[in-house]
Amino acid sequence: MAKYEKDRKFYWLQLKEDFFEEGAIDWLEEQDNGIAYSHFYLKLCLKSLRDNGILIRKVGNVLIPYDAKKLSEITKTDLDTVIVAMELLKKIGLVKVFESGEIYLTQIENMIGSKSIGAFKKQQQRQLKKENDEVCLLESTSSGQMSEKCPPKIEIEIEQEIEIEQETRDKEKTSSVVVSNVEVFKHFEKCGFMVTPMLMEKISADIEIYGSKNMIDAATEAMERGKLNNYKYVVGIIQNWQTEGRDNKKNTKAINSKNQPKPLRFNNFEARDYDYDSLEKKLLGWEDNDNEHGED
Repeated sequence: MAKYEKDRKFYWLQLKEDFFEEGAIDWLEEQDNGIAYSHFYLKLCLKSLRDNGILIRKVGNVLIPYDAKKLSEITKTDLDTVIVAMELLKKIGLVKVFESGEIYLTQIENMIGSKSIGAFKKQQQRQLKKENDEVCLLESTSSGQMSEKCPPKIEIEIEQEIEIEQETRDKEKTSSVVVSNVEVFKHFEKCGFMVTPMLMEKISADIEIYGSKNMIDAATEAMERGKLNNYKYVVGIIQNWQTEGRDNKKNTKAINSKNQPKPLRFNNFEARDYDYDSLEKKLLGWEDNDNEHGED
């Protein structure tokens, strides 16, 4: 199997057993035509799985928001049902529409399941081995000796442990990235950032470099300094932390002073404070003239 094929993921929607008893869904289904509204909501969730709960149309390099007509088309839902359902979903907080037009399914991080094709294949292989082990056990029990086609039990266990460890690592990577990234996106939005798909790509890339906690803390610090919706400033804060250390008190002013001129110094002596108007008059000889006029 090609590496690309092994690494490619497929996604599924995970619902808790009491999903339809939860307050928001229960209320939604109590409304007239409520079953259709919850059905429409689940279709939106499925459509948004690959993009961490975000629904936006990508036409070339242009991002185009979904309107009610297009949502009706992609979910195969009656247009009137879509219009009413979207209003109700926004009202109860299951859907949020950003100013830029992206539709965000707010509960999706708790509902995403994903696995690489490679991990899925290993799971199938493990199931086949398990079935084969059961056959081997029956054959060896009936004949009193180990069948040649059945490997020793200890080798099977070692192979299974290796596969389980690898699958666990794959699962942890995929699930933690999806959840933590969504949490970071939501935090950036709380800090005054316009979280567009383009910004989400930048944030996701920088999470790989700096980590989720640094990204969240830097966004908070940028907000506290009044640098709203300034992503370069956030990255600058993190880079400064890496250079100076997060506990260094200089960091409070380090970013703000980066682009300001440094004070004049010579051999570590502070430069004198000058009255530049007076100094200019002295250099041009105007001060003497002023004194002469004053004496007159």
